Amino acid sequence: MIVAPVGLADVPETRAVPSPAGDYPRVADRGVGVIAHQPCGALKLRQSDSWYLERAARALFLYLARGAFSSSHTPSCVICNNTARSIREIDTQLMSLRAESFVAGAEDALQPRSARFDPERPFLFEGLAPRFATRRVRSVFIPMRDGVRLSTDFHIPLGADLPLPVVLVRTPYNKNNAPTAMPALLPEQGIVYAIQDVRGRHESEGEFVACSGIDRLDGLDTVEWIASQTWCNGRVGTLGSSYTGETAAKIAAMRHPAHRCGVIMFDGSYGGGQTRNGAYLQGGVSLLRMMFGWYRDFVPKVSFAPPAGIDREAWYQARWADAYETQPVRQPPVDYDSHLKTLPVDTLLDRSGAAPSEFAAQMRASAEPCSQYFADQGFLTEADRFAAPHLFVTGPLERGGSSFDNFRLFQANADSAEVARHQYLWFTPAAHSGYAECEADTRFGARHFGDTRHPYYRDLVGWFTHWLLDHGAEIEAWPRVRYFLAGRNVWQEAQSWPPHGVVARRLYLAGEGALVWDKPVAEASVEYLYDPDDPTPSEPPETPVDLLGGGYADRSAIEVRDDVISFTMPPLEASLALAGAIELELYVSSSAPDTDFVAVLSEVDSKGCSINVTHGVARMRYRTGLDCPEMMKPGEIYRVTIDLWHAAIEVPAGNALRLSLSSSYFPVFDRNLNTGGDNFTGTEWRTARNAVHLGGACASALILPACAA
Repeated sequence: MIVAPVGLADVPETRAVPSPAGDYPRVADRGVGVIAHQPCGALKLRQSDSWYLERAARALFLYLARGAFSSSHTPSCVICNNTARSIREIDTQLMSLRAESFVAGAEDALQPRSARFDPERPFLFEGLAPRFATRRVRSVFIPMRDGVRLSTDFHIPLGADLPLPVVLVRTPYNKNNAPTAMPALLPEQGIVYAIQDVRGRHESEGEFVACSGIDRLDGLDTVEWIASQTWCNGRVGTLGSSYTGETAAKIAAMRHPAHRCGVIMFDGSYGGGQTRNGAYLQGGVSLLRMMFGWYRDFVPKVSFAPPAGIDREAWYQARWADAYETQPVRQPPVDYDSHLKTLPVDTLLDRSGAAPSEFAAQMRASAEPCSQYFADQGFLTEADRFAAPHLFVTGPLERGGSSFDNFRLFQANADSAEVARHQYLWFTPAAHSGYAECEADTRFGARHFGDTRHPYYRDLVGWFTHWLLDHGAEIEAWPRVRYFLAGRNVWQEAQSWPPHGVVARRLYLAGEGALVWDKPVAEASVEYLYDPDDPTPSEPPETPVDLLGGGYADRSAIEVRDDVISFTMPPLEASLALAGAIELELYVSSSAPDTDFVAVLSEVDSKGCSINVTHGVARMRYRTGLDCPEMMKPGEIYRVTIDLWHAAIEVPAGNALRLSLSSSYFPVFDRNLNTGGDNFTGTEWRTARNAVHLGGACASALILPACAA
């Protein structure tokens, strides 16, 4: 593809880095005001800074767009001295103030990072002295190979010597509201930060398809366009978390020569396994609560765009573009607990009154995990190869995450030994995409992590300056793996995952609800009834939950349900540290042609509190792989392996491990209706009598990654 280069100075309009909230810098006070509501159609302004004026103008335009005033009435505003100004005059003043505050306030922009971004966490920005002031070049439309143009912002360092490297982020969540400090931190060190609305979202042209394989080609074309610009030094890095991490992973698989490095965090981009298909399916089971909330609140199909005949790029570069929202700002309220229990699953979102989305199509496709629907999404497979160093970041609740799979895959399928050597993993104590939310005393629900502080931004910026500017962090001195060992509550370093010295130890399920190290000789079984109309809950009520897999809570009240069977080891005489993947080898039978088995591993303290560590699920029809469904025969015993993902935890002496088994984990996972039919379009269910077999030839066991003493 041949595209015409464009210089940053050629863009029609440049605008300062915005300052909404959270991580963004706040510009200096310019003696302007924010809107305070007035009952008679006039709006009054009081002293504040220019960001508030920007939000005031935006609110005023939205007020007009919703019909608050008749077309024959031009409202007036009073600014400080009550002088009447028209809306156009306010807008003109607003934009000039933004530009002025950005340039004239350069000295203020160079204050320490913590003062501007997160004054309560100065350690995040340790060693980050800014070298340049920054500016945003807004809404540059980059052409793709099929003619569709994608809107991209460039945050540039003022006064840096050209050419410059670029870090690219591709997002479905609106580039204008990116919740991160990186758009300022990277340009301050001489790296251009580019953020792009993916195809069909917000400002970009085309049709949006969630997790589409077209992201591979769009990412490749964008890297090609950026690298061809005269102001670029031919080095492009990628950065992303969650969905944006998936778009970064897809770029990595395209192996463009200009793509020099990447950071992929909390993503679900791996689709090459037999138990997991991206962030959508685990063991053939859908992450129902996450999918419902994500499609409902983050990626509806509805998008508001300029009228026909108006150039989209010119529209979004206009001074008043911020007055309009491109996506619905409100959805009808819904009670998740009651609504998600209704059937069928595929029309849950439609019945909630939410904006149109792909939820129904994705749910229907989930009945065939290896269908073309998922193949077209371009998730990473074992056939992909990689040519650039990458850093993978994840957390303990990322059950839909791909960081461990990708860390292995990028090493195994690297184009060279040098690329394989420069793959890194951080296993943090963070919730989804919350790597910077670390404290001196960190808690998430019922689990206490203690002091989790780490200079994340320093290391992330250092990573990019090393690979793109040939200075910065001493990457060669980094350990390949950094992980936080919960329980002991300390950061650890290793050169591999699992760490050297970890051995697989079997902990057997035994009679009378015991977990034992020695294999039981006598065979036994434990039965329970699973009723899809009364599913086992994934967590107690009022538990703070993470997007992907629930939260940390005392599960003891759930463990006494009749549809849960638990196995507990004796209190430990010495601490037991685990670091690596955990599996459960289970022997089961059922009266139903298909059912689920859910395993929850928890830590039990001396008071009887049972705090979850990790969990996993298996849909029995997929027990030998997602590509070969096979129903069960009533009463026949089957072996199934349940992936309990990864953990890094030390259980102290006096505490114990407990394994709880059931057949649902609702609403984190969808329910198996036990009929053998389609669980996503079905409306009828049956109760199943499920059994777990123990000892002898059917010795069910946990396989634990035990650290050396």
